Amino acid sequence: MIDFVRQLFPVEGTGFRIELAQPLRKFNGTIIATVRISTFDDDGSLRDMKEQELDLVPAHHQNQRGMTFLEHSIARAQLLTADQAQYVLPSDLFRSELMDAPVPQDAFSRVLDDPRALAILERRRDDARLLATIDPATRTIRALRNAELEAAILERIEDPGAYSVYGDWLAERGDPRGELIALQLAGKDATALIEEYAWEWLGGLAWLEGDVRIEWRFGFPKAIRIGSEDGRSEYADVASLVRSIARVPGMMFVDTIEIGPTHGWHTDVFQAIGEVGLPAATRNLSIQTPEHEHMYGIDEAYPKLQSLVELRLESRSFELGTIALPNLHALDLVTRGLTKENLESLREASWPKLERFVVWISDEGVDECDVELDDLDWILAGDNLPAVKHLGLCGRADTQPLLDLLLEAPITARLDVLDLPYSDLKEEALAPFRAKFPKLSIVDDRRFIPCYE
Repeated sequence: MIDFVRQLFPVEGTGFRIELAQPLRKFNGTIIATVRISTFDDDGSLRDMKEQELDLVPAHHQNQRGMTFLEHSIARAQLLTADQAQYVLPSDLFRSELMDAPVPQDAFSRVLDDPRALAILERRRDDARLLATIDPATRTIRALRNAELEAAILERIEDPGAYSVYGDWLAERGDPRGELIALQLAGKDATALIEEYAWEWLGGLAWLEGDVRIEWRFGFPKAIRIGSEDGRSEYADVASLVRSIARVPGMMFVDTIEIGPTHGWHTDVFQAIGEVGLPAATRNLSIQTPEHEHMYGIDEAYPKLQSLVELRLESRSFELGTIALPNLHALDLVTRGLTKENLESLREASWPKLERFVVWISDEGVDECDVELDDLDWILAGDNLPAVKHLGLCGRADTQPLLDLLLEAPITARLDVLDLPYSDLKEEALAPFRAKFPKLSIVDDRRFIPCYE
């Protein structure tokens, strides 16, 4: 069997090459392969390279079934374009779980060519719908669209009546989303229906319990939260989920997207946003990296975030680039590694509507933070913050020097809300503010961001 596997490689395509990076070996009978995917620019120079060690063929499938699986997988790989090859992993090409699935060998190619079937294979391998997917008699659901009715919902996105009209239109044409809209408008449980049509309505986000949470509103996703609540999500490709949100019909009314810490975090999520954008209704975006990760490449996404109203970024440190967010009303930057370069990006940003500006400034020398109090002069003066009414300068350990500056700062006189640094502030420290600014609401921000080692 090892000789059979070896002769399948390399796979050469236009602008890419798939090969064995190391000799094949066996462990407990399983054939182990380290597969490398290389992509090349038009001039032949290396563009990207990825390697993965795969449990390619288990001992109990080193037979005709295993050989058929490999042949179909290689045939599928040969059809890739260079751009497609750049974004796939070896594990995407060799879905070894297919050999254990209740699928006949002559249906392997149909499963490998069907994204819905692959999602079921990965997440619900024993689901009867896997076989139904490859049955030609199975009725497929084609998502119906009505641009006029969708535009009416976007204008009145919380109005149940607008959804009701769309639901009736869909139901009359046999689209099951019409039933979903009716159930949710009536406040009834629609779990079973959502489960049945999860792929059609959620695409690549379907059946990712614990990793993806969907909040629904009258038949359509309202909010999408990626990453487990405990920050230990195992899902490997957040960027692909962002692309899925853009591709799947019915995502146009999503107003909130939250991306939490996952083991699959990579800054290519910003590249994905820059390529495909966010749904038309999305106004709130929150992105948090794992605690030891840095956040960079954000500026690739800015051109597709022009309608964003609220943005929250949380990471060990940032590279913010040139910021142009004309409709942004609220910005929260949570970090222990703010830099002078970050402050310069903020000072030069274009955001004429910004009203909430909350930044964790940390302490000089902590996690690459090089910010001194003098670097905050432009903020205290209100430069480039013409509409800000809610200011937060948080995360500084030594509170009093900053309080002294804030008490006399020009910007404080026009604030409605002041977030103060994390500290155990006593009332006597706040008394001067209450006397000088009696209408000012003061928030002692007690969220603690650990000092990363």
